[in-house]
Amino acid sequence: VIKTAIQKAVDFDYKIATADTLANRCNMCHVQTQALVAGELTRKLIDYNSYASDRSTIANMITTIQQTSGSIDDQGGIYQHQQTALGMWALNTWHNPAEIISTLAKGVKYHMANQSLDGSWYYDYYWEAWWAYPAAQNSLILKSMLDTVKALKQAPAGSAKSYTTTPLLSTSLVASASALTIDASGKMYIPSNGGGVYSINPDGTSQ
Repeated sequence: VIKTAIQKAVDFDYKIATADTLANRCNMCHVQTQALVAGELTRKLIDYNSYASDRSTIANMITTIQQTSGSIDDQGGIYQHQQTALGMWALNTWHNPAEIISTLAKGVKYHMANQSLDGSWYYDYYWEAWWAYPAAQNSLILKSMLDTVKALKQAPAGSAKSYTTTPLLSTSLVASASALTIDASGKMYIPSNGGGVYSINPDGTSQ
């Protein structure tokens, strides 16, 4: 009976998180992260393989918005501390940490660089009372830091790579990053503030 309830709950979470990811094209930090945690922590109790597509969609949404700083952020820095806290917490439940070891290493460096002198972490999501207290941040960040240390110890030496990102377009030129599309050739299209459309070739050049 308990196993059935868990299966139904994970099924609900995955459907909502996947639909929101595909429809909104943004990291809705309370949705993807918590759905990923639910599915990963219960993987031995559910029909895990049947959610491969949903799981990849959700995890990729979180990992692909990591910035050069290590923050997990797709809102231009507005909620980067909160998104990183939730993102790292979720990614550290991933069934194969070696697959995302570079992301984990980069994220933990971001946490270390942004810790306050009193030991807390600044919160930047004020709309929910739960996130308006440093202790709430600390619990998530400390858990993910401990898990990242464990993952790094188990990973082959040198497997955590350092990558940098290069902006393809200035955000001031873009009307909405959530409307970005891509065709079969790999060319991306995104609406401009002037009412037109920018196209970005696979080699990074734009027009």
